Amino acid sequence: MVFTVRTHEVVALFLVVCISLLPSALSTAPQVPCFFIFGDSIVDNGNNNRLKTTTKVNYQPYAELLGFKSAIPPFATAKGTNNQSVNYASGSAGIRNETGKQLGQRISMNEQLLHHNVTVSRIARLLGNTPSRKDHLCKCLYYMVVGSNDYINNYFKPEYYSTSKKYSTKEYAAVLTREYSQQLKALIKSLNNHLPDAQFIYVPALELSEHIPVPGIKFLLKPCCEVSKTTGLCVRGKDPCPDRALHLFFDNFHPTSAAYKAAAAGAYAEILRLIQ
Repeated sequence: MVFTVRTHEVVALFLVVCISLLPSALSTAPQVPCFFIFGDSIVDNGNNNRLKTTTKVNYQPYAELLGFKSAIPPFATAKGTNNQSVNYASGSAGIRNETGKQLGQRISMNEQLLHHNVTVSRIARLLGNTPSRKDHLCKCLYYMVVGSNDYINNYFKPEYYSTSKKYSTKEYAAVLTREYSQQLKALIKSLNNHLPDAQFIYVPALELSEHIPVPGIKFLLKPCCEVSKTTGLCVRGKDPCPDRALHLFFDNFHPTSAAYKAAAAGAYAEILRLIQ
């Protein structure tokens, strides 16, 4: 059976810099020299591990369609190195700074953008004021997925947050959209400061195909693991389902690798279509 995943349940986009310089998909080398990831637990691969939080997400990531031979390192362990691809994502983070605070420490989207400024400045220093700096940074790919926690761990938690009392659902969506737009403008401004002659485009997930097929799924709503009634996450120490490829969700919130791969393949194909 084939189920479909709606890509617009959370705010997600790709930001492609100097898109005409993207190498061919037939190359054995990575198709972009640098890949930057922002967001929440959907893409966090270790930034929360040293924080005081209940939302630690330390699974191994992958960027196989882009040709990377090793995982993109989290910013928490990439600091002080020359690595030029970084994952800034943080479990329970949202567009709003306060989102997820009841779960402990997390790195908000605004903080993630500040961390990225550190990375870009480091790359600029390494390459110097040369054409190679612009050529390198022009080929970077950015991916952001954020927004679900602004509902799950903010708007729908009136015991911790006042947003549901201040805004209707429509008003709150408008507030999130406005704040996210401001964050994007800050990112673009930062990039333009380092690359004054470059041009940038972004590809919102809202403009990707509304439905992405996930073949082989038999359980659309049943999670792969036994979930906690209080957190919706997997119960520690319990065995997951024997065949996670049959499930769309691993716990109550996070898709399985089958769903992730289908979503990644759909987004990757759409990006190539738009930039070639």
